[in-house]
Amino acid sequence: MKRASKAFITILVSLTLCPACTTMQLASEAANTAMNFGRQVSEQRSFIGSSTLIFYPDGVPDDIEQLPPLSQESLDRITKDLEAQSAILLRALHSNAKPLARIFKRNLNNVERQRVRLLNSGQAVALVATNGEIEIDVRVVQAIYRGVLLTSLIDGSDSLDATALKVSQKEALDKLLQNRTRFLRSIPSPTLSAIDAGAKAIAGTGLSLQSAYTVMNSALEDWVAMYSSVKASQSYDDAISFVVAHEIAHRALQHYDRLQSGAALQDLETEADRLAALLVVLARNTKVYPDDDYILFGPPPGRITITRKDFFGDPESICLLDLNYKPSGHISFFRYGYSFSGFDSLGKGNAMIVPSAVRLAIASSVSDAAVWAIREAQWDTGTCHNSNKELQAVAQDPEGQISRLLGEARTEGDKHSDKTAEPDSDIQYEFRRSTIAANEPQVVKTIYLEYFEQLRR
Repeated sequence: MKRASKAFITILVSLTLCPACTTMQLASEAANTAMNFGRQVSEQRSFIGSSTLIFYPDGVPDDIEQLPPLSQESLDRITKDLEAQSAILLRALHSNAKPLARIFKRNLNNVERQRVRLLNSGQAVALVATNGEIEIDVRVVQAIYRGVLLTSLIDGSDSLDATALKVSQKEALDKLLQNRTRFLRSIPSPTLSAIDAGAKAIAGTGLSLQSAYTVMNSALEDWVAMYSSVKASQSYDDAISFVVAHEIAHRALQHYDRLQSGAALQDLETEADRLAALLVVLARNTKVYPDDDYILFGPPPGRITITRKDFFGDPESICLLDLNYKPSGHISFFRYGYSFSGFDSLGKGNAMIVPSAVRLAIASSVSDAAVWAIREAQWDTGTCHNSNKELQAVAQDPEGQISRLLGEARTEGDKHSDKTAEPDSDIQYEFRRSTIAANEPQVVKTIYLEYFEQLRR
């Protein structure tokens, strides 16, 4: 059976089993994950509204390609975000120094502190200065932000021509700013009260059916606004985190010295992308748990057991929950921020610059490999899928277990190599697994063994 993430089930199950619980409790993954983003849950819920005040304080420019000038207050807030991501990434670097050294086959520099300086030159700049500071131009961050918003606002944009795309982008951003008030709210637990009121009305013991519809519709719009804000917040933080992680990687991997010794710039850039992608995954997944036979919610400490899996009759239905996080910052940066900020124009005709599509593929492969390894470790240490006897057998030879899983992935990929598959089908899933097994086996093995030992303890 495919091991898939089913976060939606968590919300439905929690609503059914605990109608009196707060929204924060019901969104446990968001609450747990938010701690690893440097933001409170309330900040994530109101992110779209508050961030548009920073990045588009005077509305959308007539020329959508123009990135508007920002106030010093806005620049200070963006700097704070960058420094928060830097601190989170350094913790991940320090706590995973040994496995990272095994993956990259070298000891990493111990980067104790990392200052981040925000430039306002209007150029596409992200680099490590000679004094060790990371310098990032605000244009790069603005471009990332614009890409994150448009990713969630525009459907089917790949089919639009350049002129239509600019028009649709402006319309989408204008509409967003017109509805900024809704996104500025940090939607609290009354969402559940509204759902409860609607249920009573439908039962004929409260509001009229029309009033119930109005309440339910408002609740749904608020929930969608909250969900959109949380997703946008996480996508934005992922993307700026990836950019900062890339520059930290240059320091950790001694790239300046190696460049002076004759190393190829292209190789150093892609190596930095690989470490950056890994750092973001590790930073976002500091709190993961085995796939056990009950549902848990509420940020630790004080996690609460709600029900055992046999309550639902189908044990596997709950076992499909993977309480971890798959970052997408490398995708947002290379697919949108890279071109919006102007990095692609710098690389045109320069054989020393690795194309963004190639860098995206490399970073995605590493990120997917790490996330898959974590999920396999959760699977192999939990009671959802294994008896105690099976758990003990895996515990005796975890390295043999992950080697077998890599072998199975390659075999399944070969079986389906000549078939056309839908994007989210089981066949496509096997393709991705086989690609991971072929391209990043060392990442899978190392991260799996590291998390396996953590989860066993």
